[in-house]
Amino acid sequence: LVGIETSAYFADVQREALRKFSLDQKTRVIHADVRDCAKAVQSADVVVMNNVFEFFHSQEHQGTLWHAVRAMVTRKGVRLLTIPALETSLERAGVDVDLDAWVREVPLEAPYPPQKSLEEASADESAFFSEQLDEALESFAMMHLYVVQ
Repeated sequence: LVGIETSAYFADVQREALRKFSLDQKTRVIHADVRDCAKAVQSADVVVMNNVFEFFHSQEHQGTLWHAVRAMVTRKGVRLLTIPALETSLERAGVDVDLDAWVREVPLEAPYPPQKSLEEASADESAFFSEQLDEALESFAMMHLYVVQ
């Protein structure tokens, strides 16, 4: 498992978290620009992108980065897990990519059963748990899975 992080600070945070949970032997974090990591990106079976460019780069730079990612992620069957949807990120970056020619979205099902309302919850189910689960489901709803065609 390889992570690519443009921020030195966040790369260090990620490395420390990996060490803390004894995952640093099987995982590495590269502090680099994604454009300089073509080999790692092109060899990936799964690419996870969580608000990768929106908060850290100008719209123009986002466009440059997205064009690079599009050029690198071409192998049929590669999966992209994104937050937010590719359509949203590309629109924000002002990038016109024919998504239908590149990827197919795969519907995701929530890993948790639908929640009861607090009124329906039994006495032993806590409101705290219900709120935490609702937050997790909201986060899950923002995830989008795609397969390169």
